[in-house]
Amino acid sequence: MPENLKKMVALIVDGSNDDLFIELQRIKKMHSYSDYEWLEATSQMNKESLESFIKKLIMMRKRNSSHTGGSVSPVRWLYSQYKNSFEDINNSLYDWIVQNSENSYEPTGSAINRR
Repeated sequence: MPENLKKMVALIVDGSNDDLFIELQRIKKMHSYSDYEWLEATSQMNKESLESFIKKLIMMRKRNSSHTGGSVSPVRWLYSQYKNSFEDINNSLYDWIVQNSENSYEPTGSAINRR
């Protein structure tokens, strides 16, 4: 796993150092990492940790007006991993992402019309 991504994941989990997050984004945007790299970085997370991570990623990105990545957003791959590894009972995480993300391609990769 790239060192920059490892640091970015740690910052998202911690959720507190926006300045360092912005600096890491200048080095390489979060959506520039492959699906494989993101899945490797989060593969050891349990259901609650991965759900929290996805939400924190979206909130940190929004707070810092970071580019969403559009159709190559890591949220797509992370949500797919979440759905395949666990279950999104009642679509609660799906609904949260749709309501809180500014990226119409999240969480599934198909553009969603936001209300």
